[in-house]
Amino acid sequence: MTRLVLFTVVWICCAAAGAWGQERVTLRLRKAAAEDVCREIERQTGLSFAYAPSVLEGFPPVTAEVRDATVEEALAAGFG
Repeated sequence: MTRLVLFTVVWICCAAAGAWGQERVTLRLRKAAAEDVCREIERQTGLSFAYAPSVLEGFPPVTAEVRDATVEEALAAGFG
């Protein structure tokens, strides 16, 4: 359930920013914190994510690798 809430919040933020298909992201994360996924996408795209820290508590470590992916694809790899 936490993953669904987090993915929905992130999706809404990106949709509002018009980010789908415009920005490209490369991720190489191994056992990273969910917060690190958001930070890396923010760093590469200039987008900002808003979330309550409690949403990320207990979220399992993320392992994801994508190259030249859309923001949507990167989010799906990290949280899908």
